[in-house]
This record gives sequence, structure tokens and C-alpha cells, in this order.
Amino acid sequence: MRKARILAISDTHFLGRETLNFCRVLESLEFDLLVHAGDFTSRESYELLRELCKERGVELLAVKGNCDKFDLPEVGTAEIYGIKVAAKHEPLMDDFSDLYYLARELEVNVLIFGHIHRFALVSENPLVFCPGAVKNDQFALLEVTPSNFVLKFFKGGEVVDSEIFERSG
Repeated sequence: MRKARILAISDTHFLGRETLNFCRVLESLEFDLLVHAGDFTSRESYELLRELCKERGVELLAVKGNCDKFDLPEVGTAEIYGIKVAAKHEPLMDDFSDLYYLARELEVNVLIFGHIHRFALVSENPLVFCPGAVKNDQFALLEVTPSNFVLKFFKGGEVVDSEIFERSG
């Protein structure tokens, strides 16, 4: 299996010009899949990210957030280099246990969620986490190797936390 890089973002909450500025940040990062866990707040923001992914030849997995007024799925899935990934915007439970059970039900290795505007790690197997909010200058990068997951949380373009988890499947 080839090493996969999954860029996880959520809660961009902005319009065209600010989205363009964030797209410039994304251009400096290497990733194979971009997961946006909802709350673009404008179709224009979604289209700009979709175009960026198309230009780079990477897949975009995007789901609808509670502030999105255009048509996107509530839950989405993708697979990259044998890693099954899901995204959902809003947890139903304060302890996020619903997301853990959703990940198990979907039989995914990773579930990425948004809505809470902060970093959160819910479980390691399956890996369930929130990358924070782009509007707060937060995102996450997940590197997947044959033996482990390396999860890096970013704030202001700098790594603020990093965790390594052994892969079990």
C-alpha cells in the first residue's frame, strides 16, 4: 500500500475571497484526498475547493453542514489506497459516541466530523476526529502508512499536536 495523505477540514464559514486565500494555503500542502466536513456557507466556496481538487487530481469528499443551503450528502464516504473514509458534519451526542458507532456501522477506518470548531479525538479504532475549524485557522493532516496512522493538527499553519496510532485494518 502506498502512503496516503488525507487533508481534513471543516467549518470554513466564508465566501469567495477568503476561500481563495485558504486555497493558496492548500496549494502548499501535499495530499491525496481532501475531506470537508461541512459548513462551507456558500456554494462558491464549495466550487472553489472542488476546482482546486480537480486541478490537482485529488478527490474531494464533502458533506452538508447545518449552515449549507445547497445540496450535498449528510454522510459521505470515499476510499483511497484501501483506506475507507467517512465524513459527517454534526454529532448528535455530546460525547460523540454516535459518530463512533456510525463509523463502525459504515465499516470505515476513519470518520471525520465538524461543527464543534475545535480539535477533538474521539477514538483510535476506528479513528474518529474533528480537524477544528478553518475559520479558526485549524485543520488536520492524516498520513496513512501500512502500519500506522499519523494524525497532525495544525493551527496557523504550524503543527500543534501529533498522534501516532497503530493500524488494525
